[in-house]
Amino acid sequence: NEYKHLKLKLTERNPTLRNNILIHSEIDALQKANDYLNQKSADLEDDEYIITKTEVKQYGWLVYFTNKKYVETNDDSFLLFGNGPFIINKYDASIFQIGSANPENQIYKYELEYFPDFVGSLEYVQNELTRILGMEDDIFLFDT
Repeated sequence: NEYKHLKLKLTERNPTLRNNILIHSEIDALQKANDYLNQKSADLEDDEYIITKTEVKQYGWLVYFTNKKYVETNDDSFLLFGNGPFIINKYDASIFQIGSANPENQIYKYELEYFPDFVGSLEYVQNELTRILGMEDDIFLFDT
């Protein structure tokens, strides 16, 4: 495997075990997403979070959400901030919350860090991680 020399220090989760898929269907993923959003909604008064869009990824699902009052009224005064999407990892059933600022960059960083072989060659991944992470040396280490 060309990635054996790429060592990632995972700070939030155990390494993914790809031979043991825990979430097999989009229905199961949506149930997990709704359970997660119900927990997040507990702090809201007279409102709740709802799924607005999902994307299927090789490693699971990307789930976008916002609050129901905003969807129903389209009134910006009801819009709650900090509703970045989250990733449901089909291999370990974890949820990885993405921030609402530049979510595309954070999703790409997640893919580079946790699923580099889905992104590109070892050299490409190393160059991209170096470019994106810069001085965040607590995130990754490479054997030289």
